[in-house]
Amino acid sequence: MRCVVVILLAAVVLPVVADPRPEQVHLALHGDHTVMAVVWTTFEYDKAQVKYGTSPSNLQFTATDEGVKQWTSGTSVRYSHRAMMRNLQPSTTYYYQIGTRQFSFKTMAANPQSYKVCIFGDLGYYHGNSTESLIRSGLAGKFDFIVHLGDIAYDLHADNGAVGDNYMNQLEPLISKVPYMVIAGNHEDDGKNFTDYQERFWMPHNNYHDNQFYSFDLGPIHWVGISTEYYGYYYEYGMDPVMTQYEWLKNDLKMATANRATSPWIITFQHRPFYCSNTNSAECQSFENKLIRTGWLDMPGLEPLFLQYAVDMGFWGHEHSYERFYPIADKQYWNTVSQQTLTTTSSPCNILTSVCVNWIISGW
Repeated sequence: MRCVVVILLAAVVLPVVADPRPEQVHLALHGDHTVMAVVWTTFEYDKAQVKYGTSPSNLQFTATDEGVKQWTSGTSVRYSHRAMMRNLQPSTTYYYQIGTRQFSFKTMAANPQSYKVCIFGDLGYYHGNSTESLIRSGLAGKFDFIVHLGDIAYDLHADNGAVGDNYMNQLEPLISKVPYMVIAGNHEDDGKNFTDYQERFWMPHNNYHDNQFYSFDLGPIHWVGISTEYYGYYYEYGMDPVMTQYEWLKNDLKMATANRATSPWIITFQHRPFYCSNTNSAECQSFENKLIRTGWLDMPGLEPLFLQYAVDMGFWGHEHSYERFYPIADKQYWNTVSQQTLTTTSSPCNILTSVCVNWIISGW
């Protein structure tokens, strides 16, 4: 996504008030066109149903709230709600209603061979330079879903969670219509095991339920979301999350490789990059990059798995800059490129895209 700077004239954090009405409504992909997840938040307990159908005046199907979860951000209590709309038809507009509020979305084709994805990292509520253009482009149908590469709202848990509430409500006109896929960044760590991040979203869980890592197939692409924050905060949460994710990832990539005939591309998305070249960012040559890429002590790095299973491309955030890399592995780039278009590579192409942010890092 090309980011356009927009001046936001007002960004006021509103106080949290107890209210059973649904807000922060957003969608998430959980597989093919036949299902769509919807998540919302209330400030009082309320077990609502989701009514949906192909006509706004005939919402003939019902999705049950799959479990109300009470959670606390700072001193403020919230309730998260999750429901799955099922048996959806391809390329069809559906209307859905939670309480008295009605929304709509369009399903993707049954086996889409091409689609458009808006991918970015590091977007805040305050000084969200690209928020208005993001919403405008999405409502105009310029992309089919969103992948946010971490650092969401700056921060979801700030001001007792009010910053996260306002950010999600700000994006609600878009993300209630277009699926919003996320992965954790360092700003999602709240010192409480990523509570706000875990409770506000519902990604495909693959038998794990903390939204930190997951995968899904869509048309010719196997998408893999990976937590670099397990590495970044290993001293806080221990090595077990790193090892659990690694074993899951190894098995996931093995199965994806065996399924290349159906989904020939494997694309990963994560927050902290293996590689970057910001001259004023010590992180580009730091222990953090090496830890995630090649590992340390008993913690295995991610790059050897990417190479073993021939990951095609990776998207990264964190650095507040934009870079495209030649295929690269172990700091060696694939330098035999003589044409404008790559058709096959020996290692992944990495794209760092995190310029829709509070501040831009120069010097690259």
